Amino acid sequence: MRNILLKRIAPKICLAFICCFYVVFLQAQTWKIKQANVHFRIKNAGIYVEGSFAKYGVNSMKFDTLHLEQSFIDIFVEVASINTENKTRDKHLLAEDFFDAQQHPIIQIKSQRIAKKQNQEYVGFFEVKIKGIVQTMEIPFTFQRTGNSATWEAKWQLDRTKFNVGNQNMIAKITMSNIVEVHVKLIGES
Repeated sequence: MRNILLKRIAPKICLAFICCFYVVFLQAQTWKIKQANVHFRIKNAGIYVEGSFAKYGVNSMKFDTLHLEQSFIDIFVEVASINTENKTRDKHLLAEDFFDAQQHPIIQIKSQRIAKKQNQEYVGFFEVKIKGIVQTMEIPFTFQRTGNSATWEAKWQLDRTKFNVGNQNMIAKITMSNIVEVHVKLIGES
């Protein structure tokens, strides 16, 4: 009788353990970012100026399409790594009237909530911190996964004046657009 009972219960117990393991495995996955491209574009004196930040970091990142409520993204760029292909301009952008890199060496982007829009499209509600000023922004992004690799890509606009970037510079007030186009692409492995 005991053997019959074990034969009936054992498969159910095994199935329960497999299901528990599967659910735990599917929890929001930690990703290791292998590459980040952070680019921006702004109109200055009628001409678009493009630039990028070469150095970045990840404070923490977990992302799972099945468990968005447990997903979060917290990344940063080092302001001193700015590159607009013009050393004089780059140096000026690091100064107090623009990014004030000495006092505010990083720009941080930290998610508060992530939601799915459709297919591979998502929207994150992020706190963006520039020059010590935090603004909550809705940032659309895509997520594409192939095996253990994935790509997140976001494009959005921000108003530089809300972060006090260039507000004190008279020339920037006259010639520079307030709107900055931002493009971030992250490539990671789980």
